[in-house]
Amino acid sequence: MISAELAGLIQSLRSLWAIELLLLLHRKPEQAWRIDDLVVELRSSRALIDGVLSRLHELGLVERQPDGTYRYRTAAPALEDLVGELNRLHAERPLAIAQVIHGAPDEKLRAFSDAFKLKKD
Repeated sequence: MISAELAGLIQSLRSLWAIELLLLLHRKPEQAWRIDDLVVELRSSRALIDGVLSRLHELGLVERQPDGTYRYRTAAPALEDLVGELNRLHAERPLAIAQVIHGAPDEKLRAFSDAFKLKKD
């Protein structure tokens, strides 16, 4: 069972890319990462990595260093505990993470699909 707090964190990260990046930083907290190094490490694009890092920074999960590098550092101990839980879940049940992300209700999508439902006369 995934706690509501962990599900909330997963949904706030919005993508599996963000989770992969967060967990990479989490596993090497002493390392300061340049964006270009993360692009190579994750085989991704600079725009994607930059956007995810900005989101992680907004959420208080990474710290931007004065030299432009990023380092894993949570803004609160509770966040550290949640990221630890996320790391365990990722190792043990990675599909559960995808289900939380993709199972999040999207009201716009629901309204769109409801427009095509056949009505009984």
